[in-house]
Amino acid sequence: MEYDEVVISANVHNYLETAKTARVSLEVPEEHLSFMEGYEPTVDVEVPADGEKRVDWRVKVLAEGVAGVTVKALTDEESDAMQMTFPVLVHGMTKQDAWCGSMRPDELETTHTVELTVPEKRRPELTRLEVQFAPSLVGAMMDALPYCLDYPYGCTEQTVSRFLPAVLTLKTLQNMGVDLEDVRLIRGRMDEVRRVEEGEHRRIYAESPIFDSDELDRIIRKGLERITDMQQGDGGWAWWKRGSSSAYLTAYVLHALVNAQQCDVAVDEGMIQRGMEFLRNWEIGEMRKEHWQASAVHAFAAYVLSLKGLRAADEQAGDCIERLYEGRDHLNLYGKALLCLALANLEDAERAALVLRNIMQFVEQNAETEVAWFRTPLQGWWYWWNSDIETNAWCLRALVRLEPKSEVAPRLVKWLLENRRNGYYWRSTRDTTLCVAAMSEFVLASGEGRPDYELTLSLDGDAVTKTVRISRDSFFTYDNRFVVEGVALGAGRHTLTITKKGPGALYHSTYLRYFTKEEDIKASGLQLKLERTYFLLRQIPYEVEVEGAKGQKLTERRLRYERVPLQEGDRVESGDLIQVELRVTSDNDYTYLVFEDMKPAGCEPTDVRSGGQGQEGFWSYMELRDEKVAFFADAIGRGEHLLRHRLRAEVPGVFHALPAVVQGMYVPELRGNSDEALIRVLDR
Repeated sequence: MEYDEVVISANVHNYLETAKTARVSLEVPEEHLSFMEGYEPTVDVEVPADGEKRVDWRVKVLAEGVAGVTVKALTDEESDAMQMTFPVLVHGMTKQDAWCGSMRPDELETTHTVELTVPEKRRPELTRLEVQFAPSLVGAMMDALPYCLDYPYGCTEQTVSRFLPAVLTLKTLQNMGVDLEDVRLIRGRMDEVRRVEEGEHRRIYAESPIFDSDELDRIIRKGLERITDMQQGDGGWAWWKRGSSSAYLTAYVLHALVNAQQCDVAVDEGMIQRGMEFLRNWEIGEMRKEHWQASAVHAFAAYVLSLKGLRAADEQAGDCIERLYEGRDHLNLYGKALLCLALANLEDAERAALVLRNIMQFVEQNAETEVAWFRTPLQGWWYWWNSDIETNAWCLRALVRLEPKSEVAPRLVKWLLENRRNGYYWRSTRDTTLCVAAMSEFVLASGEGRPDYELTLSLDGDAVTKTVRISRDSFFTYDNRFVVEGVALGAGRHTLTITKKGPGALYHSTYLRYFTKEEDIKASGLQLKLERTYFLLRQIPYEVEVEGAKGQKLTERRLRYERVPLQEGDRVESGDLIQVELRVTSDNDYTYLVFEDMKPAGCEPTDVRSGGQGQEGFWSYMELRDEKVAFFADAIGRGEHLLRHRLRAEVPGVFHALPAVVQGMYVPELRGNSDEALIRVLDR
């Protein structure tokens, strides 16, 4: 690789019966390689009869290409020569620097600046600055709706999960002043989603009803008819039309029906009251049991009853709301969010605010990426009340209800959007519906659905400028990118200015990508950060006594390794083992990532076959290439993770290891890299 120093060796064999003086020479292409100080192209060496002699030259790598080297050994009797070619790799990589920011709706005139630096040593034609911006994060919730609106089965839960998003979509767009037919203009993105879904043998985006008001009205009407028909004689709902009524499903249905009423859908009030009575009687019966304890199930029932100002209470059982409040320490975050909303519905603002403060103790934030989420320490995929997605959606609703101008709310929306499956919907119809509901309330409370401002983006004053008008009329149709690329973006420092004039929210992300050829490349990353560490594995032999097959005592020799951290430029010897540790830090759960660890030229992996292997908490597939070791992970969770593999130092020299890179295979904006490293290999 460019900038490396490598030792080229020649073994001169003498098969003659007498010692010989051999004139050994190395010819290298001057445009690619040059001899280091103290090394001559031609040397004379004495080679004993029937013996051999090694000759070393240390060369500096100058430029990329294909280097053909020739070694000659000449004597007065016999001579020989050999020519080989070696690829010389460019010292460089595609690097991405990223920034993000946001402006709130009530900031009527605001300017953000981004300072960025383009290196001198780069490939100018591969330089690109791109700014993406949007007046609301929840415009993306439109992408999730077709998944709910065409689910193939008709049980109670999926019927409601089809009915409720249709209702909420209609109401949200009405409040934004947007006709549903206008959304046809974003149909092109749905084509991309359909291609993704074809791999799963789904058809949900083929002819989506989300673009037709009449069809959406039909979905709402048919859904309401089916829900009415599925109500049991005792007022509750079962999983299917025939079955025992479930308190949870009844609460889920009632929650949807009350929301529909609030969205001006004509719902039979008698049907709702019969359902509420079933739910109230069920909860009272549960509270009369000896071992009743505050839980998310009871909090959900109390919340749904509170939508109509009702309580589950009698003299013997007591009041469910009071018992939940007293036992709120036993509630997980899901239950706390429901209790908070129930108290707010019953106009108990003081205690609702206290429960919200309890919830806020679990918030996590990243100021750099502007995301926030609530920790969910208890998780189990088979329990709806342990879902991190549903929990954060309910926390968002509680936050929007009590603190609609909170700075945490838009960051929480961003976290939810970044944790969608395939980037368009969540794990199931149920959590997708709850996320859409929470975001719908956020749109109305925050004012993000009513933008009316002029946006100006400029680079270096007035060198490159773009002005966009964003309003209700252009909510789905404005040009949302600002791009400067190639030689138009010169080397040096640049200032990007983003100015908003008028009411409305703005979210912007800036990506600077370039192919850098600078030396000592530094780490970068936003959503994903990667750190690479090298360890020398020092052998420590030891002996233990073991029992043989006949019960005799045997001494067995064993070997373990001590890990010694290698600092920049530390020396190792040929034959030493080196452990490479890649530590990735992720703000979110991500799928389909590739890790590429560029190896130093003087080292080779100890593994000889590609294949799957377990890592720290996840499974990866490892692929060995000439210049790198690649790992593919179909999913990693939020937090820190480690990948490890081993190298063996072989060829003496000074070698640059380009930064390791992690990136989304299908999301190029998701990218991070480690620092470059330098390794010196000595001859043993």
